[in-house]
Amino acid sequence: YDGCSSEDTIVLYVFPPPTITASGGKATLGQSASICASGGDVYTWSTNQTGNCIIVSPTASTNYFVTGTDKYGCSNIANAFVFISTSLNVTPNPSNSNITVEIPQEIAENEIEIYNSLGEKMYAERVIANRVVINICKFSSGVYFVKVANKNGTEVAKFLKVN
Repeated sequence: YDGCSSEDTIVLYVFPPPTITASGGKATLGQSASICASGGDVYTWSTNQTGNCIIVSPTASTNYFVTGTDKYGCSNIANAFVFISTSLNVTPNPSNSNITVEIPQEIAENEIEIYNSLGEKMYAERVIANRVVINICKFSSGVYFVKVANKNGTEVAKFLKVN
């Protein structure tokens, strides 16, 4: 020890992790959905895709995770939930000419029936498809119920016929 001393100053920067947010959505089985993240500069998803927005095609409701990294190398995680609708969908609703009945399950034999508000059967068809277009031009204006029965069970949806 020679009796000399020295002094130095170290500046330490501590950056907080970025606030990453992600948005999910809703899709019908067989359709794709766009999910997006924000709050970072680089994004890596649990699907190994990169980018702030990605397209996913889940076969069931799924929670996707994204790691967002900022310009300082700090990262944080968020999640985006995609809900897969497994319910019967009738579009357009209301309709004056044709309706499209979408059955969001694998293609199977489906028995489709339409009833008026009095419970009278107005239409019946067996199809092996999960999307069927039905002409309702001859139906009177009013409320109708579409019933679909298959190996997965029975579902009912309501639609409105207008002139």
